[in-house]
Amino acid sequence: MTFLPDDSGRMACRYSSRKTSSRENMIGVQCGLFEYYVDQLSQGMQVCLNQIDNHQPSIVQQIAQQFQVRAFLMTPLIYQAEYLGGVCLQQCDRDRVWTEDEVAMVKAVADQCAIALYNAQSYERLEAIVHQRTQDLEREKHLSDAANRAKSEFLANMSHELRTPLTSILGFSSVLLQQVLGPLNEKQEQYLKSIHASGEHLLELINDLLDLSKIEAGREDLQLELIQIPELCRSSVEFIREHAENKGLQVSINLSPEVDTCIGDRRRLRQILVNLLSNAVKFTESGAIALSVQHANQHVQFIVSDTGIGIAETDLSLLFQPFQQLESGLDRKYEGTGLGLALAQKLAQLHEGTITVTSELGKGSCFTLSLPHSLAKSEQVTGSLRSS
Repeated sequence: MTFLPDDSGRMACRYSSRKTSSRENMIGVQCGLFEYYVDQLSQGMQVCLNQIDNHQPSIVQQIAQQFQVRAFLMTPLIYQAEYLGGVCLQQCDRDRVWTEDEVAMVKAVADQCAIALYNAQSYERLEAIVHQRTQDLEREKHLSDAANRAKSEFLANMSHELRTPLTSILGFSSVLLQQVLGPLNEKQEQYLKSIHASGEHLLELINDLLDLSKIEAGREDLQLELIQIPELCRSSVEFIREHAENKGLQVSINLSPEVDTCIGDRRRLRQILVNLLSNAVKFTESGAIALSVQHANQHVQFIVSDTGIGIAETDLSLLFQPFQQLESGLDRKYEGTGLGLALAQKLAQLHEGTITVTSELGKGSCFTLSLPHSLAKSEQVTGSLRSS
């Protein structure tokens, strides 16, 4: 018989080779036997009785009378000083003298059983800990996701409240700059230009923040359509051409002949390209900027390359994180909110695409927007386009 502690710490028979009609009663008595000798067993001592007589404890005599036990050998299961249970061998048909070899053999078997039992119980405990920790992490994740959704929904709902007063500031400052209501002196004009420029910068920040929040809240729906790639590229480059030429930069467009259309949200794709091109102009002091389009592995790739300051390899992982700017400190040279690339990546993912980057410090960067040639979510759109 093998006895192990149950959940309450009391001994319970787990395995028995004996078959009897009064098995439950027999198990109860046998468990009492183990509990009687628990002090010796927990200290690693074996209990060996070759003959049971009237001088033995009452629990031993009870076993002898009820189950005709004539001799028994009890061996503890101990591993790493932890008492795990025990094994009991019983002789029922005659008296028996347990030899040293038999006692040693049972001890060796019990030691191996203890190791196996300890490993099994350790695995069960570890499994329970992992299960509990997984539940805790899932609960924390649900709470975090709920808080993040609440934040995103709040910012998305605040769109009107944030934009309305700012629009008034921009509108009134623009009217005053036109001097419709009368001439301005030099200082007044300087202040108004500063107000207008700051308002536009703040509006750009608010628009990026609200766009990012809408995407995270799942409230951004793409207006998919068939887009002429040459037209999309030209309109995007025209947005930054003047700024680039003022810095003496060359701007070029290189289109592959086999790529002329794609499926996507025209406004959002233009927003992505303008962001990548604007960054190229911002971080390039001399040289050239190029927008290239090619077809590769069932994807349309828009590639924005420059000869700018480049990005250190250690900083590449920070590029698409919100509010991350590679240049920090009060004396930083380049302005920005740190939202542009994060928003561009989110918009690319909405198109089932992605933005990747390769760069070398001091030599320039290359950003690649990869879009699937046919979006799964655009099947209905493409169907309606073909039918029309």
